[in-house]
Amino acid sequence: MFSDNGFVSFAKELGHNKGIISLNLSKNKDITDEVGLKELANSLSFNSSLAIVDLTGVKIRKPCVMQYFKPALKQNITLKRIIGKVPPGIIGEDLKDNVTIEADVSLKFKILKKDNKRELNKLPLHRIEGMGHTLLNL
Repeated sequence: MFSDNGFVSFAKELGHNKGIISLNLSKNKDITDEVGLKELANSLSFNSSLAIVDLTGVKIRKPCVMQYFKPALKQNITLKRIIGKVPPGIIGEDLKDNVTIEADVSLKFKILKKDNKRELNKLPLHRIEGMGHTLLNL
C-alpha cells in the first residue's frame, strides 16, 4: 500500500515507463488527490503505455480531475479507462477519444500493412522475448 510520500516517486517514474499497461491502485486510500494523484496525472502527460488505471477506493475530487487529469489527457492518447469514482462528465469524452484514435490508427495500419507488406518487411522490427513486445528502431 502506498501513501503520498511513497507514491510520488513511483508516479514520476510512470511518465517514463513503457511496459506497464494496467495499473491497479485500488485500496490505496492514503494516496490523495492533492499530492499523489496530482503527480500521477502529470506523469500521464508523458506515459505512452498505460491503458487502464484502477483507482477504486481512492478519493478523487472534481478540482483534481479538472486541473490535472483533463490537461494530461490532451497529451496522452493511450489511457482508455480509469476505474473508480471519478467525477462524471469531465474526462469521459477524452478517454473515448483515445479508444477511437487507437481503433482508427490500428485500422489504418492494417490496411497499410496489407497494401505495403513488402515495404513493411524492411522495417527494423525486433521482438523482445518474454515481454510480448515488438521494438521498432527508426
